[in-house]
Amino acid sequence: MTETIQKGGSEGSAARNQALFREVNERIAQTGGTVQVPSEGFICECAHEDCFQPIYLTVGEYEAVRAHPTHFFVAPGDDHFVPEAETVIHKEDSH
Repeated sequence: MTETIQKGGSEGSAARNQALFREVNERIAQTGGTVQVPSEGFICECAHEDCFQPIYLTVGEYEAVRAHPTHFFVAPGDDHFVPEAETVIHKEDSH
């Protein structure tokens, strides 16, 4: 898992895509309850509108990232990170 923080500026498309994926993940978290991890995983919240890579987090891990409205989780790898729009603040190799 890579947790990014959204930068300010004119990267409106990236922000819109991240907000859309955040909304989808919120619904996944709601269906998963507070104990179970959704079997289909959460969706990568990177800025790429065609990315639907699942990321397997516990609901607690997801909620910890979600506690900060400007923080998003993205799949590992440089192709999910947009340096013009994001800053990496936390990385884990296992996700």
